Amino acid sequence: MKKNNFKQKFIEFYIGEAMEVTDFEELGIRIYEGESADIYRRGDVTLKVFKKDFPRAAALREAEQGRVIYGAGIRTPKLLGTGERADGRFVIAREFIAGRTFLEMMIEQPEDYDEVLDGLVEAQIGIHSHKLSSGILAQNDLLTEQIRSLPYITGQRKEELIAELATKPKHNKLCHGNFGPDNAIVPDEEGDLYLIDWSQATLGNASADVAKTYLKLSCMSTETAENYIRLYSEKTGISKQTIRDWLPIMAASTLAAGTSSQIHRSIMLVWLS
Repeated sequence: MKKNNFKQKFIEFYIGEAMEVTDFEELGIRIYEGESADIYRRGDVTLKVFKKDFPRAAALREAEQGRVIYGAGIRTPKLLGTGERADGRFVIAREFIAGRTFLEMMIEQPEDYDEVLDGLVEAQIGIHSHKLSSGILAQNDLLTEQIRSLPYITGQRKEELIAELATKPKHNKLCHGNFGPDNAIVPDEEGDLYLIDWSQATLGNASADVAKTYLKLSCMSTETAENYIRLYSEKTGISKQTIRDWLPIMAASTLAAGTSSQIHRSIMLVWLS
């Protein structure tokens, strides 16, 4: 796999920019608890506090990729600082966006389901319209790494998936990598969506990104997942089958990224069988 020196790039950025947040000991209120990191709100700042065993290089890469995406004009929370707490945990500080996610709207306003789903599709199409030249991982590199690291399947199945990946058309579109209704925030004040959680962002094939979203939605509702790719297909002209052809590869990616739910793991393993 081609190595990108994200750590060195980030260090150069860090030295060249005046960070607005440098104190990481006071965390504030925890608003999310995850497998790899917890998120806290402290006034107008969110602090993503990684677990002690989370790879530092991956955290630095996430911060750098978020900076690149913000610099490309995409509405995403601004990077405010990075650092390490006294307990050894690495922290990324970003601006806090007050609002509701599309997921919250789906739950609280079921009568607006069609409008919210349509807005989610439009947001993902908007992401794919960006073509960045550098600063973001190549999709095939990340997927190959994820497939090789997966403990749930045999070596032969891994090689089959990697061979299948090699046959896919190679594009250079910005892909979110984990897009879903929990990653789109409607701000309380008037304005466009904010898109968050770019930790798995890549440059590559948009159909792979939509397949990943399909799998994420299928863990909520098969009907919602099917409606999503139908809408995406209608709006872009990309066939549903083209998206479906990516599902085994993206199921492997989903498993490699980690999920604490046995039900979710079981759904992904069905696509890998």
